[in-house]
Amino acid sequence: MDWPADISLDGVPVVTGVVIETLEGRAAALEPRLEKVDGLRVVGGDGARRIAAVWAGESGRSLLKAVESFVHGNDEVLGVYPTFIGQDEPHEPSADD
Repeated sequence: MDWPADISLDGVPVVTGVVIETLEGRAAALEPRLEKVDGLRVVGGDGARRIAAVWAGESGRSLLKAVESFVHGNDEVLGVYPTFIGQDEPHEPSADD
């Protein structure tokens, strides 16, 4: 998964919309397993090889690790492709913190 250069990898929560590309005909079988992945919510798909999902993580780095682990642990997954990426604003500590 490629990240834009301006996405913070540490300390800032990240949410991304993704398309999960699977082997032909494997999307429907994969969906129940996706429901068990922390921070991932399936929002649609074509029923054959593409699943649309929203995936959130504590940071860009934690989300990247989760995606890499997911892809390497599922032979029927060809790739995870971001469609949008958003993040909270970095929090600067203040005297009140």
